[in-house]
Amino acid sequence: MTTLMGERWRYFVDAHAGGIVASQRLWRDGNWSVSGTINGTVWPKNSDFSSQTLPPQTLDLIRVYNVGGQSVASDQIDANGNYSMSGNHAYQNFYLRFDLAGSWARIKNPDNQVEREVSFVSSGNHIFDFNFTNTFDGFNAYYHMNKVHDFFKGSPFNYNGVDFQMEARVNDNSTPTAQAFGTYIKFSSNSGHRWWENSDVVYHEYTHNTVYAIYGDFIRNIGSGPEANAMDEGISDYFAASLNQDSILEWSNPLRDVDNSLTMLDFEDLGDPHINGLILAGAMWDLENLISQNTARKINFKAMQITPRPDICQEFVNNVILADDNNGTLCDEKPNLNAILTAFQTNHGISPTNLPDLSVTIDGPGSIEPGVQGTWTASVCGGSGSISYQWSVRYEGSSTFQNLGTSQNQSLTFTEECTSNELKVVVTRGGQNAQDLH
Repeated sequence: MTTLMGERWRYFVDAHAGGIVASQRLWRDGNWSVSGTINGTVWPKNSDFSSQTLPPQTLDLIRVYNVGGQSVASDQIDANGNYSMSGNHAYQNFYLRFDLAGSWARIKNPDNQVEREVSFVSSGNHIFDFNFTNTFDGFNAYYHMNKVHDFFKGSPFNYNGVDFQMEARVNDNSTPTAQAFGTYIKFSSNSGHRWWENSDVVYHEYTHNTVYAIYGDFIRNIGSGPEANAMDEGISDYFAASLNQDSILEWSNPLRDVDNSLTMLDFEDLGDPHINGLILAGAMWDLENLISQNTARKINFKAMQITPRPDICQEFVNNVILADDNNGTLCDEKPNLNAILTAFQTNHGISPTNLPDLSVTIDGPGSIEPGVQGTWTASVCGGSGSISYQWSVRYEGSSTFQNLGTSQNQSLTFTEECTSNELKVVVTRGGQNAQDLH
């Protein structure tokens, strides 16, 4: 037996004459390589607008199998969708396969795995590009599911509760539009749209499943009233809008906009939870415009993780306040309490219940020399809304107070020696009054 040019042969030799009387090729070795690019059609917003040809959002594996179904080589595609593999094997047919299935997403249409496969022989250089251009491949859903997964896994959330392969079933017309089921999603082609072609819809449904992971169920199944159902929808609308940085949820009917002026007075117990949910979504969205976007996103998300988990809007804003607090006290209103109250209470009528009652303390000197000006400050804790101040003084020997200034600080000079005088401040905030004497 000998090897010639990568082929293996068996020769039969005449023992007497020494010549070859027969030959038989056994097998042939082959050096092979295979490379290419994986792309698909993606609509950044939805299919009413222009599309882009992009690689998958995640770096998935592409594999080579032999005729026995064993994987003989694999490569992780790079950020541009490129792959490259090589090997040396007995001459045979190999199969190169890429599934729309990675660590965080898996696409079926609607029951069968979406994949691409080509065959090649184990010799020479081969180039195969995979282009998922048929919308029913669900590449758009795959791309955006990986994008929203990385959104929640990255800063400022750093959340790993959806670190599993979430399945999406495209063109599944058992649902009217699109629906999340906790660990998988269905997208239909009913009601005039192929719903997987809309990133708002993908992000909205994916957020439903993220909330499911945080709560252990959908909020509507934990809460006892219509606010829980509205919270499910409002939170999902907000994060979809925030990721797309566009307040309008395209294809919603009626059109939903998280940049709105709805308040709890507009909440209808028997109303559409998607519309009721816009009240909470609006408050969350407003907070992004009052403080840094990352901080707003972080505390809006953290509010769901604080136990007991909120199932009414009032509990949600309570948790937003707790998530924002960085020193264990709410009296100093730091770092973002006033912005939270503006976004939730002032703009949308969602009032917290965990703020302390209004109180005030006068800080300043207990005694001063005659002719020396002193300054005192009213330190307010609790309540919500704008604050009004009224300072007054009662001099020794007088039974009445004389009004002074109306700012947080009050300066005053006493001229008499060895007298005992009294300062008073009255503060009013949100219908509450408090006072202190000094």
